[in-house]
Amino acid sequence: MNFFLIANLITGVFIVLGYERLLSMFFEKRKSSLFVLVLSYVFFYMVANAFLLPITTPMEAIPWLGLIINILIIFALTFHYESTMKRRLVAASCAVTLFIAIDLFILLLMGFQDISLTERDVTMYDTWGMVAMPVVFYVVVLMLRRLKNIKRNTIHLPIVWASLIIIPISSLFMLILSQMYFPLVMAILFTILIIGVNVLLFYLHDILSAAYAGKLKSALHTQEKEYYFTQCQLMQESAEKVKSIRHDMKLHLATTRHYIANHKADEAMEYLNNLVGDINDSEIYSGTGNIAFDSIINFKLKNAIDDDIKLDIDVRVPSALNIEASDVVIILGNLLDNALDAVANIEEKFIRLNVEFNQGTLFIRVDNSFDGEVQYADSQNGTEQVIATRKDGDNHGYGLKNIQKSIEKYDGNMDISHEGNLFSVGVLLYIK
Repeated sequence: MNFFLIANLITGVFIVLGYERLLSMFFEKRKSSLFVLVLSYVFFYMVANAFLLPITTPMEAIPWLGLIINILIIFALTFHYESTMKRRLVAASCAVTLFIAIDLFILLLMGFQDISLTERDVTMYDTWGMVAMPVVFYVVVLMLRRLKNIKRNTIHLPIVWASLIIIPISSLFMLILSQMYFPLVMAILFTILIIGVNVLLFYLHDILSAAYAGKLKSALHTQEKEYYFTQCQLMQESAEKVKSIRHDMKLHLATTRHYIANHKADEAMEYLNNLVGDINDSEIYSGTGNIAFDSIINFKLKNAIDDDIKLDIDVRVPSALNIEASDVVIILGNLLDNALDAVANIEEKFIRLNVEFNQGTLFIRVDNSFDGEVQYADSQNGTEQVIATRKDGDNHGYGLKNIQKSIEKYDGNMDISHEGNLFSVGVLLYIK
């Protein structure tokens, strides 16, 4: 075993580690075990270095095959993480393009330009080149690791995702063409430009992700303010109603007695119905003292009576609970929105809400009638289909996805079921 092979085997470790660090930037959560992840990268290391061994030297005559195999393996490695297919494509294309651009840049600096897609001698690297390429790649990756917002799956605009995929892929083709047809100096400058564009793409992705996350957070705060303001109005209206009724109680009783004494039962019943109606107009469905839960429930259901929706509300939570208001907005707000959407266009409208906190466990369950038709959408990782309650294309399933993200913060779980015309969602959270 010669020095060249030993050096490549050692530096290959840094290349594999660089790829692992780079890919993990794009994903929030790993779904594979650490053992399986390590085993996959060991396999990638073995395949990447197999082209250096004497028994596989015939493969050196077709380097494009090695490139394709490496690209496929990098893409396969993205399935260790929970994400969408488009995010996997972005991660794989950006990672491969960055590596190849740095690889070709080092070769150009060493004076190797006549690089063919059909013939390549791996010994064209000298000792400096073998060390420089993985070191530069790893340093660039460590610099990019400072970007913390890329992994947030908040961008849903198709034009943004298309750009994040097309730019790296087109850069790869332009790099190969520049190596073949540009003079050496121009090829070096063009490669530097391509590297700069793709590094800038990382920063733009990070900035856009942060901006979208900030926009969502701002929208949640706006919702919270609206819910709280409505809750204050309801409480004020309720207090005024009770005060008014109490003040005029003698008058109401005297009027009712007058109708009854004169055998005017219908008029007495109508008078009492109007009086009860005034009280129900400002009905508070949740009065636990927990402003987050009360405000959202009362805001969402304020028009339920006018919409002929039968309600069964049971909320038992303490006034102080260690859960972020934004998560209450996301979980409870989306569940009630989905239930209201489901009953909007059917005759038998029914919603049952049960919220209960007991010994560190918060249980939320929403049952509602619906038309019996269940919509499905691709799951976040693209490997299965999940129930999506919204039927409009733009928001298809995002409500339940957002709920799931908040649930994971509390190590909880969500159960969705449907039978006949009854749709049920149960959420369990562990609150410290």
